[in-house]
Amino acid sequence: MKIKALFSLLLVAVMLFSLCGCSGGKGGSKEGGESAKVDLNALVKEGSTPVEEGLDLEGKTITYAIGLQLNSNMQRQLLAFEKKYKCEVETDLLGYEDYVQLLASRMAGGKSYDIVQIEGVRFPSMAISNLAEPLENVITSADWAGEDYTKGGLAKDDTLAMVWGDHLYAVVPVQGEFSAKVGFIVYNKKIFEAAGADDPRELYEAGKWNWDAFKAAGEKIKKNTDAYITGYRHLNTILGYNREKPFDPYNPTSGLSDPGNIEKYNIMQELCVGGNPIVGTKDVGDHTAGAFYEGKIAMFPANVYDLSDNNKLGEGVEGSNAFDKNLANMGIVPHLQGPNNKEEIYQCGWTYGIGAGKGTSDPRIAMAFAKHGANYATIDKAGQYKFNAEDTELINKLQQCKKYSDSHCFSDGSNIDYTLKHQFTWRIVSGDDVAQAVATYDAQIQNCIDVMMAQEQ
Repeated sequence: MKIKALFSLLLVAVMLFSLCGCSGGKGGSKEGGESAKVDLNALVKEGSTPVEEGLDLEGKTITYAIGLQLNSNMQRQLLAFEKKYKCEVETDLLGYEDYVQLLASRMAGGKSYDIVQIEGVRFPSMAISNLAEPLENVITSADWAGEDYTKGGLAKDDTLAMVWGDHLYAVVPVQGEFSAKVGFIVYNKKIFEAAGADDPRELYEAGKWNWDAFKAAGEKIKKNTDAYITGYRHLNTILGYNREKPFDPYNPTSGLSDPGNIEKYNIMQELCVGGNPIVGTKDVGDHTAGAFYEGKIAMFPANVYDLSDNNKLGEGVEGSNAFDKNLANMGIVPHLQGPNNKEEIYQCGWTYGIGAGKGTSDPRIAMAFAKHGANYATIDKAGQYKFNAEDTELINKLQQCKKYSDSHCFSDGSNIDYTLKHQFTWRIVSGDDVAQAVATYDAQIQNCIDVMMAQEQ
């Protein structure tokens, strides 16, 4: 999605929470507000009966507000939900940019939705704007997934990140399209071979896939081919998580001044600036996979698993001369782990929470829908494009690792933390002084956090 579109979406959210004086709960501040005091174990009660047990939806019409056209996997799951519960699901396409604005407008006009999408970019603004029902009196410990995530259920850590004030506003399945997915890097084997660089997957299997290996490969690619190892828009993700103190949604901080992050920013600048940079900052495309298909960059961070979704990796690679139109020439390898990432946390994209719209007749519907989706593997085995067995095994292994996903987006009414982070990254890769840039943007991002955390009920 274009940054301009995202900025437009978030501005709508900013206006909504700025104008709404009642809703969602008071967040805790750095000094320890209400959210910091929430006892999560007490918030979700013990239970033995899953939420969907005994839910009777036969003959009913369920309303579902969606942001984008449903992909094939989501359509498959929705049809199975209708069949299982003998109901009809009426989808209302609100659009990604206009989702929050149209949701608020239609609810104000009397429309209610049983299921809403509370993506991380919309949270906590949707809670503050009173667009979703609390779920803590619906969910119980019986709904958590067990050690074997293939059996479905809800991901406890990911779900509990969706708490605002004293309330839980969304749930996150342990697998499927709405799960928090550990991304990975896709790479062009042909470029690595032409450059005489070591294969990233082989390095990973040997325990040697690290920042130094990435730099060495980039130097060979820049010297021996016409490509860069990647573009600056992807570098922050590829280098992985490196914070010494993981993000705490109940006591959030900017994180820019975290020593692990500062070390990462210095590495980013080293790779992008100077007489012979190995990461492209110009003419290497945007955040999409276009430059990857064209052979301008050798690596691209993949955000979803199915090869037919999102950037349509299967179609893009098989239509690309840079890959000899052969999917076998695309490899996958995990994102790098920063040396300060002591807990081995893998970075994900936005959290994709499922919530119950304000005014729904039964919040259990949304939770049942989310748990139904957790019974489906993220990869469509019947899809046109398929990962090989080794890649599928790696993906399943990564999905069970400890994860960090973007569950919150903050704004002070004028600035949005997400766009400030992009501005900060550009300054770093353009050669600005790291310490000065950190000081400037750390304060602005923290102000976005503090303003939203201070919103009253």
